[in-house]
Formats: sequence, C-alpha cells, structure tokens
Amino acid sequence: MVAASEHTPRCTACHCGAQHDQVGTAQRESVLNLHRPPGIPMSIDEHEEDPRAISELNGTRLHYVIDRDALDEKMLHIFTSQGDAEKYFSNTVDTSLKPRLKTRNSVQRSLSFGMPEMLHQENPSLFMGGVVPQAAPPGGVPPNGGYIDLYENKDWGGHQWRILEWETKTVGDFRKLTDCSFAWFGCLAANDQVTGVDAMISGAKPMYVLAEDINLGGSWFWAPGRSFISNLTSYGWNDRASSLMIMYFS
Repeated sequence: MVAASEHTPRCTACHCGAQHDQVGTAQRESVLNLHRPPGIPMSIDEHEEDPRAISELNGTRLHYVIDRDALDEKMLHIFTSQGDAEKYFSNTVDTSLKPRLKTRNSVQRSLSFGMPEMLHQENPSLFMGGVVPQAAPPGGVPPNGGYIDLYENKDWGGHQWRILEWETKTVGDFRKLTDCSFAWFGCLAANDQVTGVDAMISGAKPMYVLAEDINLGGSWFWAPGRSFISNLTSYGWNDRASSLMIMYFS
C-alpha cells in the first residue's frame, strides 16, 4: 500500500489523484500524454514492445516505473493502470534503493579507530564517549531528513532546485519552483526543465512521483526515493515534469 504524507488530493475529472481547477483542464489534456520513445528497451503492461510503439499510446495516461532494471537501462516497465504500477513498484522498490552512503561508513570507522575492540564488546556504553550507538536509519537518512535535487541538465549540470523532505511532500506547480543561482542568466522555473534527479528520502521504502502536469496531472514517473538519475532522456522524460509528490510504501 502506498500513502502520501500530508494530503492526497482527488480529481474526478481524470482520476489522476490531483485536484485540478476545472477551467482549462480540457486544454491541458490536449497537450498531455504525448509520449517520447525511451532510449532503452521497454514493456507495456509486462509485454515487451518496440520503444517506437509508445507513440501509439499518445493521449493515454501512462505510469513509468523506475526499478533496478530501468536504472541499469535493461528494461523500462510502463503500465496503463495506476493500480498495476503501484503493485509492481511496491514489490521492487526496496531492491532499487541506493545503498547507505559510503561516506557515513567511513565516518563511523574513523570515530571508532584506535579504541580497543573489547570496549565495544564488553562495555558498549564506553563507545563514543558514553553514548550507546543507535541503529542507523534506512539508507542513513534520519526520519524526515531527506531531499530531492532536480537538475536542468544531465550529469547534475545547470540550474538546481532542492526540495527538502521536512518542508513539504508535494510540489504542485513547478512554475513556482525557481532557482536564481546563475544571476547573469536570471531566475529559471523548474517547469518542463528537469533532466536529472538526485533523491535521498528517508524511510524503508520511499519513492517519489514526477507528474507531467501541474497538480499531479498527466502521466506519472515513479522512482525510488534513494536513487541517482543523471539523464531522464533515457526514459522519455527529459524536460517533461511539472509537479512532484513524495510517498512511502508500507
């Protein structure tokens, strides 16, 4: 079961889970769900298809699931049903998560370097100056302490937009998400500009969704909550996202 933290809006117009303003929905839908062939092999509802065949589904809301196969560019699994996508992803997301940061392991080793091993075994209260170490959180990310970084260009180039997990779980309109770090070029909104994503979200089975339209409308891109995706072009999602939601599988 997947649950959104905070509010999970509803839409009776297109059943996308978003709360659209009804005025203009028809106009937006006319330019949504125009699917680009991915650069890797793909399957539609568990049947392998030629990537060029995805254009036959223009006008249909699709769900792109990024699991280990997709991250390794072996196979992109696409579903026409949100329920099927959720069921598939819930069974694969834990194997797709980025492992615990190596830098945290090296810091842990450096803190205990030179301390007699027996102190750890016989009197763990002496570890770290009297503080008994606690079990590390999943992925090394403390609860609600994660982030998602969106990048304008591949390989982490160009403008960067950071979303902090503790601040919000939903960004409904990328037109309002701006970055002004390149002052000589002016500010840039993230809408239809995202090419790379670096996600490090807390929890045992976190995930995020990029949506094609504002307020989570249009097709969805489901991805592990701890993952690097350096170029969305491989999946047909370069410069396509307009909103985002963080969710957690139980």
